[in-house]
Amino acid sequence: MLRAALASIVLASACRSKGTRLDEAEGAQASPGTPIARREPAKRFAPPLTVVRGESAVGVVGRERGVKDGEGGAGHRLLFAELRDDGSAMVAPVSVVATGEDLPALVVAHGSYGLIVPDGDSARARKLVPLPSRPDGGGAGEPARLGEASCTTAEGVFSLMQEGLGFRGLFQAMEPGGAPAFAPTVPGDGEASVVCGQHQAFVVLNRAGEVSVVAWSKGGFDAKPTRLPKVPSAAAEDAIALGAMEDKLVLATSDPLAIYTLVWARGSDATSWRTANHRTKGEMSIEALEPAAGKIGLVLAETTAATTCRHGESNDTSISVAIVDAENGKLVRPPERLETWRCGAEPGPILAGWASAKFVLAWLRASDAACSRAGVRYAGLGFAEVDLLRGGPSKTGRAGAAAESIAMAGCGSARCFAVAVTRGSTDRCGAADGSEAGKLEVVSFPP
Repeated sequence: MLRAALASIVLASACRSKGTRLDEAEGAQASPGTPIARREPAKRFAPPLTVVRGESAVGVVGRERGVKDGEGGAGHRLLFAELRDDGSAMVAPVSVVATGEDLPALVVAHGSYGLIVPDGDSARARKLVPLPSRPDGGGAGEPARLGEASCTTAEGVFSLMQEGLGFRGLFQAMEPGGAPAFAPTVPGDGEASVVCGQHQAFVVLNRAGEVSVVAWSKGGFDAKPTRLPKVPSAAAEDAIALGAMEDKLVLATSDPLAIYTLVWARGSDATSWRTANHRTKGEMSIEALEPAAGKIGLVLAETTAATTCRHGESNDTSISVAIVDAENGKLVRPPERLETWRCGAEPGPILAGWASAKFVLAWLRASDAACSRAGVRYAGLGFAEVDLLRGGPSKTGRAGAAAESIAMAGCGSARCFAVAVTRGSTDRCGAADGSEAGKLEVVSFPP
C-alpha cells in the first residue's frame, strides 16, 4: 500500500496555547492573538471541521450549528470561515449541503479556497467547488471537474481519474479564470497515487511492489513512467509512505530491522534506496512523512502486546518521531517515543510539519473519564518539537483547551495551527452554554 496524504486509486488488471477566537464579528479587525471584537451576531459552527492552512490565514468549513437542510433533515448546511493572521475574519455560507458524517476536502491555492465534493451519482467522480470570497456568499466561481484522487500545489489542484486500463490526469488552476488542462495518460494497472510538491505533482504507480513515477507540472509531463529500484525488503513493499520535498518525490518504508528512504527528482535515473538500521520489538509503520530542507521527518507507530488490560488481550500503540538525512538516508535523530495509547485505544489524526526549522508533531488528547461523561471529547492537543540544532530530547507541551472538536490545519514558517470548536463553558467538565458554544478558536503552537 502507498501511504499518501490524499486518496489513491486502485485499478485491477481486467486510492497552553495562543488562541484567536472568531467571536461575534464577521470581518472585524483585531490584533493577532486576541478575541475578535463584537459587532454583530456571527453564525456558529458544529463539528466536524475540515481545515487548511494558507499563506497567512486558516480556512475552515464546518456545519452550521442548529441548522439542517434537505429532505427529512438528512443534509447539513455548511459555513466557510477564513481566519486571518492579522486577527480579522470572514464567514460565508457554502452552496454545498453535506449529507454524510465526513466533510468534503478543503484546499487552497493562490489565496483561493475550494471544496472537493462528489460529482453526481458516480462514486468516483469529483468536482472542485470554489468557496465565497465575501460574507454574503458571493465571489465564488463555477465548479470544475476533477478526478478521484487529488493534491494541491501553489498553482492549483492535480487529480487522477480512472480511464480504461490506466489513469488520466486533470489539472485545475485555482486563480480566477483559470482553465483546466488535461495532462498525462498513464497506462497500467495496480495502485496509483498523486503527490504534490511545491510546483509539480508526481503520479506514483505501485504494482506488486514495483514502483514507477511520472513527473507532472502545469506545463507538461513525462512521456513515460520511470521505474524506481525495488524496495530492499520484501516486508516493506506493502506500505510505502509518500511525500515531496520542494519538487522532489520522497518515499519511505520500514521493516523490523531498518527504515528505508528514497529521494527522486525529475530526469534522475541514478536513484537508490538508503538504509538506516533500527530494530523494533513490535509491528512498526510510518504514519506520516514530512520532508524539508534536506531532512525527512517521520512519524512512526509501533504496536506491541498489552499486559495490563482489564478486558482480555489487546495491544498498545506508541507514536515515535525520527529524522533521516535525505541525502545519505542515515538517522539524524533516532526514533523517540512520545505518547502511548493503551489497551486497544487508537491515535486520532496526527499533525506533522516543519516550523522555525524544527520538526513539530501534534496529536489529540482525549478527555478523562469524568469529562467524557459530560460530553467533552477532547482536552486539547499534545505536541512535541524536535530541534536539530540543540539536540537532546524533544520539547513537549500542551495546547488548546477542552473542545467539542479539534482539526489540524498545518504548519506555517514559524508555527503550526489547529482549529477548535469551543464549548462556551468556563468549567472544564461543565455543560456547554448553548448561546456561546460553537465559536471557532485558532490554536497555534509551539509557543
